[in-house]
Amino acid sequence: MLIVFAAVFVQGMVGFGAALVSMPLLSTQIDLHITTPLVALLTTTMELGTVIYFRKTIHFKTVWKLSIPSLIGIPLGVIALDYFDQDILLIILGIIV
Repeated sequence: MLIVFAAVFVQGMVGFGAALVSMPLLSTQIDLHITTPLVALLTTTMELGTVIYFRKTIHFKTVWKLSIPSLIGIPLGVIALDYFDQDILLIILGIIV
């Protein structure tokens, strides 16, 4: 719970970073197959309120340019969870973050 609080606090202070804080820390405590959808649900829920609040000022053309690679990458990441060993994925996560 403290990890989630820290992630939400960072997100609230700087506007991003909840996944960067929560994913590496939660993956040391919880299996990566559970951590990944948990962090996705957490960040989606947090951002929903932000999107609703700023809906009139969002530049949707830019959002779509950023969303298309995400829509491709997220399913590939979920597939990678099934095909790669968790220890290898944790090493890759440590290198990236």
